[in-house]
Amino acid sequence: MRRVLCLASLLLPALACSSTTTNEAGSGGSSGAGVGGVGGVGGTGGSGGASVCNGPAPGAGGCALGSILSCAYCGHDCLNAKCTNGACEPGVVGTGPGYALALGTVDVFTHNDAGQELFRVGRSATDQDAPTLVATLSTRPMRILVSGNTVYVSQLGSIVRVPASGAGVSPETFTAHANADDRANDLLVDGDYVYFVANYAPGFRRKGLGASGGEEVVAEAKQSIAVRADASAFYFVEYGNGSDGTVQRVPREYLGNVTQADTVVSGLAFPAGIELMGDSLYFTEGSKLYRTAKTAKDQTSLSPIAEFGKEISALGTDGCSLYLTEGMNDPEGKVWRVSPDGGEKKQLASGHNVFLGAVRVTQAEIFFGGAGGVRRIMR
Repeated sequence: MRRVLCLASLLLPALACSSTTTNEAGSGGSSGAGVGGVGGVGGTGGSGGASVCNGPAPGAGGCALGSILSCAYCGHDCLNAKCTNGACEPGVVGTGPGYALALGTVDVFTHNDAGQELFRVGRSATDQDAPTLVATLSTRPMRILVSGNTVYVSQLGSIVRVPASGAGVSPETFTAHANADDRANDLLVDGDYVYFVANYAPGFRRKGLGASGGEEVVAEAKQSIAVRADASAFYFVEYGNGSDGTVQRVPREYLGNVTQADTVVSGLAFPAGIELMGDSLYFTEGSKLYRTAKTAKDQTSLSPIAEFGKEISALGTDGCSLYLTEGMNDPEGKVWRVSPDGGEKKQLASGHNVFLGAVRVTQAEIFFGGAGGVRRIMR
């Protein structure tokens, strides 16, 4: 399913926003990926809410502002969080650390501290709401993906799936990898396939949604960490060994014909996050954020559009702005909104021990994983 996320940003009124391939129910973008100690990526925008892109203008509606029920505009409900200077602070959503995090239409899916219990809790839940145990897993999930009524979970050795409405169900093995320590680092559903990038070669694969059949190689690749798609191509990140990381593109006409990819950028030191917006492709490398054209090829030298003090651990978009978390397993971690050209950065939250690969953005909410629980900022 494809949808137009918005027509314009209030901060950038001339910007036309893009369409993306949906792979989380109600969201419109990809889940994030993480591997080892490197940063991951986040998912893109979602189903409706009070805000469109960057939300109504402050003070809209003519009511008294500054309360948790009308923080920046009338009806801007911060739920269980404080309103400070016209902005909602992060509030805790249910329980679970949120190393892996996915959004359904009405629920957030995450896991417990030990990592082997998959939970769901309402997107409007507070820390007083008990989550529902969906399934018990074999290992801590690397990535969770919601597609329609099905939840896919990447864990060591396999990808499993369960009904999104399940309670205490047994996971069904969707695909078993060749080795026990093989894992999919990022997932997306496109058409009749689940596409995934993996820590084993060839690193970009797919499997049909039906129960039969094995994994197919989409592109010969090294260890890969993040994947996105649009109407013309798939884009993924090869993590590399310190100086040979790349960003790759697989045009859709290659599918089923050749198992190769076109190199967009090469010579990178541990690239991680990737996002698409308009005609641009964004990716992260350490503390730096880069932008290039989706159609670029064989680039070897780019200048970052924005830099941060610490490593970027997650990246997402609502189709009009970029959202990222800075720091990883760091009690002073931050959440930022960045304009498409990188020239405008706004800090949305600080002092949170953010985790890699866990930021999700909808038109009404920003969710991110951190120590003590999944957190939500009402936009």
